[in-house]
Amino acid sequence: DDRGEIDYMAKITVEKPRSLYWRKKIGAFLTHYLKSMDLSREDRNPLAYHLAHFPSNYRLYEHRTGNPHDPTIHTYLYGSRNGYRFRSPEEFYPHAAWL
Repeated sequence: DDRGEIDYMAKITVEKPRSLYWRKKIGAFLTHYLKSMDLSREDRNPLAYHLAHFPSNYRLYEHRTGNPHDPTIHTYLYGSRNGYRFRSPEEFYPHAAWL
């Protein structure tokens, strides 16, 4: 913009650390969730599992704003049919369990 600031969304690919962080958190939640429903046959360590990828049509993005040399970065997961964005793995947990 005219002030030299940025404001854009960038897709986070699966090999990026931020993607792995989200997938580990969601995988640990789902492992714990399935254990609590007694759907897991083994005693599994929730921290040992992560999602290989996000569900179909779900994509992780960074929203970068402000100074291009020191931007403010927020991460969002998009893909819900109702257009909702998830701002954290924890916010996605109920939806992941529903899926």
